[in-house]
Amino acid sequence: MEQDNGHPVAQWLDRATEGIRFGPDRKAVRAELDGHLDDKIQDLQRIFPDLSAWEATQMALSGMGDPEEIGRELAKLHKPWLGYLWRASQITLGVVLAVGVCQIGGWLWTQVTAPNVGGTQDSWAVEIPFSGGTVQAGQYAIQAEGTLCLLEEGDDLGTLEVTWRASSPRFWESPSYNEYWWAEDDQGNVYISRAEGRMSNVLRGLVVDQNGHNRYREVYGPSWRRSGLGWWDDGQVSSVPRDAQWVRLVLDIGEEPITILLEREEDGP
Repeated sequence: MEQDNGHPVAQWLDRATEGIRFGPDRKAVRAELDGHLDDKIQDLQRIFPDLSAWEATQMALSGMGDPEEIGRELAKLHKPWLGYLWRASQITLGVVLAVGVCQIGGWLWTQVTAPNVGGTQDSWAVEIPFSGGTVQAGQYAIQAEGTLCLLEEGDDLGTLEVTWRASSPRFWESPSYNEYWWAEDDQGNVYISRAEGRMSNVLRGLVVDQNGHNRYREVYGPSWRRSGLGWWDDGQVSSVPRDAQWVRLVLDIGEEPITILLEREEDGP
């Protein structure tokens, strides 16, 4: 969407990225910011059909905040020496890969020609998708998706692998994290964090699986990690029944707890 240097968007991008001294980083961040602005402008025009392109642009720029302040934060995140070190590491990696190709090729040939004497479980036998929506928590838009994973075809309990994503106009600020989050499902099961179980000294959610092993219904994560101009992490809800239709996640991330409902997709097994 970026226009010529006299356009307000181009001027805003100049001011927000001028502190990033490593060229490839500056170019990548500028493109990501430009795309984010373009999305905001399109959203504004969709919500307010009578809004002109110029008005939508000005509102989007205003919502992004002070470019000088953003530029200072970006400069802290993108140190030039890290960029140059990355370039040097690329050269080193190229040399290492060139040396290792022959060794890897020999190993692969050995694996192909060797007799099959058994293997290990390297994937889930059953994966059931759960879809979630996006909720607002203060300045953050929080999204979650999940997959219920079963190690064996006949398992009654599985692990719900959850992926969290968070975005905000103040993208340099990580969302808060509270380890005392919890979950519940449509069958009335409650899943608590290990931290909560230790603090309360209460062993809740103990179940026995089909193999006779004791298992706890627990949740793990998230602890946010940077991804471009947003944040992400993965988490787990353990010992979820195979036939669960939904799992509700309750997470303290802002002034009030937020709730995200993950629902089993109709075409799931």
